[in-house]
Amino acid sequence: MINQFFFQALAAISVAIGVCIAAYQLFRLKQIQRDNHVWNQKIEAQKALEVRHHLDTSVVNDAFGPIRSNQKIETSELKEKLKDGEKYPNLRTELHKLLNYYEGLARGIYQDMYDEEVIKLARKKSILSLHHKYENYINFRQKYRNERAYYYLEKLALHWLEEDKL
Repeated sequence: MINQFFFQALAAISVAIGVCIAAYQLFRLKQIQRDNHVWNQKIEAQKALEVRHHLDTSVVNDAFGPIRSNQKIETSELKEKLKDGEKYPNLRTELHKLLNYYEGLARGIYQDMYDEEVIKLARKKSILSLHHKYENYINFRQKYRNERAYYYLEKLALHWLEEDKL
């Protein structure tokens, strides 16, 4: 009877140790998965940033000046230059490519695909300047075309501006 009790106690202790080891392994696995996710976010953010080098912004820069000029473009100037297809061919297309690129970065941050700090270090000034410069155009697109146009770009810019105030 003592042997049977001893073996049952030993089996119960073994099961308890096994459960503890399994719980620890699951805990570590969760940590490893989280670390891998963070690492992959950083890698994907770097890849997304490299795409910017392939964007040709010369048409947009010729029409409105460099992104970092931080001068807000008035709606009347936007309309005038967007309609002047002879002087500024493909301006609307190129402006949309530029805004869509930055919208994609912002969406990637909010969808947990890109690491915010990597994007912030590399493109914060550009995103804030772009948002400020083309805010009237973004508002126009949201009002007359698609209320969700450049939603994440605007959300990210406003978030970073709010952070800067703190």
